[in-house]
Amino acid sequence: MEQKKWSLQIGGRILEVETGQLAKQANGAVTVRYGETIVLATAVMSQKASRVNEYFPLMVDFEERYYAAGKIKGSRFIKREGRPSDEAILSGRAIDRTIRPLFNHRMRNDVQVILTVLSYDGENDPGIAAIIAASTALSISDIPWNGPVAAVRVGRLNNHLVLNPINGELTEGDLNLLLSGTQDKINMIECGAKEVSEEDIFQAFTFAKEAIAKITNFILQIQKEVGKKKSEPVLLQGTPEFEAKIKKMLLKEGIAKALYDEDKKIVEKRTTSIQEKITQYIEENFVEEAEKLKEVAEIVFEEVSNDIVHKNILEKDLRPDKRKLDEIRSINCQVKVLPRTHGTGLFTRGET
Repeated sequence: MEQKKWSLQIGGRILEVETGQLAKQANGAVTVRYGETIVLATAVMSQKASRVNEYFPLMVDFEERYYAAGKIKGSRFIKREGRPSDEAILSGRAIDRTIRPLFNHRMRNDVQVILTVLSYDGENDPGIAAIIAASTALSISDIPWNGPVAAVRVGRLNNHLVLNPINGELTEGDLNLLLSGTQDKINMIECGAKEVSEEDIFQAFTFAKEAIAKITNFILQIQKEVGKKKSEPVLLQGTPEFEAKIKKMLLKEGIAKALYDEDKKIVEKRTTSIQEKITQYIEENFVEEAEKLKEVAEIVFEEVSNDIVHKNILEKDLRPDKRKLDEIRSINCQVKVLPRTHGTGLFTRGET
């Protein structure tokens, strides 16, 4: 791939994307620079189906490196990087939650998205650069994906919203909001705040959404210039007739009612009973394809259940445990639970 660069001003700094220099054998690879923070994103996909059958096999890995901050790891004898830090794990999870919903969950190709922090300036968050890098790498690759997405962080200092604040501005302010999304919708939220009102949070959302739309348009331009044609993924699916039959059975057996009860165990008992009847139907009528069709039936079960739950939440404010949208589960907190430790606490929320 020919080496190319694109740049965009966002939050008073230049966001720079470069392709064609590193990881040329990946399906898609970019480096994203924001200030002096630089993140390399690589996205690869297997050509054949994964050995993992029960879920879409996506792996997201956020790799910190001591050299990125100009440091040398360890003593004279320990030069290897250690296990990932808590911050690296949380950054990886934020990226996963941002990009995963935009894949077809029936896909069974292995997909790996690796984010490596090459340089960290101590001010600009590598997690923000990593989400943008992952989105761009997937967008220009041949991996089927319904992006792009972008992410920004919003802080508030002296009652003024700050886009992508540097570390000092975050610690001094009363809001730390990480928002990811497509041009039209928000699909990942992380927030810490000091009793900020809902009106102010909504204002921060609107402020962030404008920047997200600007970045996603930027990524779309890059995709038009260097993006590859998307390949055909390996999908877990049965014939239209088979899937229609399973949906009809689920509705006939009362899945819409089975999903709702204050007691989780009752819901599990009801849904398990319905699934057992479908398994019996498959084993009796599709002997040779039984194992594969059981997995297809599980996918159909999830899709039908999700449709019912989402529709009831949006139209009736009804959640599976019959709570309203503004109701929280009962919370119980205890301290001094164990006698000999320096300190213990037990936090219970509902049945969790």
